[in-house]
Amino acid sequence: MKTVAANDFYELGVDVSKNRMYMTLKGRWIKESDVSNWLDDLAAAMDLTRPGWGCLVDSRDLGGMLLADHFSAGQKMSLDRKIGKVARVYAWDSFAKLQIEEVGAKTGFNKQARAFSTIEEAEAWLDEGGHDVQP
Repeated sequence: MKTVAANDFYELGVDVSKNRMYMTLKGRWIKESDVSNWLDDLAAAMDLTRPGWGCLVDSRDLGGMLLADHFSAGQKMSLDRKIGKVARVYAWDSFAKLQIEEVGAKTGFNKQARAFSTIEEAEAWLDEGGHDVQP
């Protein structure tokens, strides 16, 4: 896997052979300066994928976000770049889960996504194939 970005708030990597992005969201997205490279880093990771790419999003350590616009812009960019299946891994009792799903409902991104409680379940679902879930 090729690591594209890693900091205190997110990590982005791509497994080119699986056509899959791995995204880990962490901390509290409160100050814009903390995630100022988010969209550029996300675009750089997407440059390593092909249409229908899958994404595993691990947000178990995301404490919440005030910067929903940044997240929304990333979801829209992902849809424009022909994302396929998205497996989201949550701490089930987290406020971030509610925030992420609310943003996804507004952008249409939830059509691509399923929620899981473990990385292993998420990875298995992505491995099933059928990455093109867009209508």
